[in-house]
Amino acid sequence: MLKFREDKIHRMESLLGGVKLVDAYAQEEMLLCEEIQMLQVKVDRNPEVTRFAVENIRFLEELRRFQDFYEEGERDLLMNEVSELRAQVCVTTYYIIFFFTVVPFKYCSG
Repeated sequence: MLKFREDKIHRMESLLGGVKLVDAYAQEEMLLCEEIQMLQVKVDRNPEVTRFAVENIRFLEELRRFQDFYEEGERDLLMNEVSELRAQVCVTTYYIIFFFTVVPFKYCSG
């Protein structure tokens, strides 16, 4: 970037000093614009750049979904559901342990 800027400053100084003709400067500028357009076409048609662009769009959409999910309180709702399910698992586990340890002894001893 810095080299391009220095080259441009040098060309402008040459133009102001009368060293370079205005027509030559305009022609050089036109050639540089054409080169920029050619490079832009190469970048636009590069499959890797296209793949990265599509991937970035997909990531942005996913980020928006997560932001919406968080902002609408759905996260809290799901956290409450998970807590309730954990409680149910604990109760069920307790009953299973009780059934397999206490109940068989009750029937065997009587």
